[in-house]
Amino acid sequence: MKFNVDCENKISIQDKILSLNEIIDIVKKHKEKYNLDAKFKVEACKETSVKILIDLKNIIKLKTI
Repeated sequence: MKFNVDCENKISIQDKILSLNEIIDIVKKHKEKYNLDAKFKVEACKETSVKILIDLKNIIKLKTI
């Protein structure tokens, strides 16, 4: 599963912009479906906020944000 973060800090999957709550749900469902085989990739713009990337990393690791 690949997340894209644009230069305006909007996170999307296949060009659909998502809220953090939607991302949490998607990550949980993906992990339930694929267990340890769940893979996540993040592509970000150079100007992307570090906070957004940390939030996304924590969601993927299912830590509280």
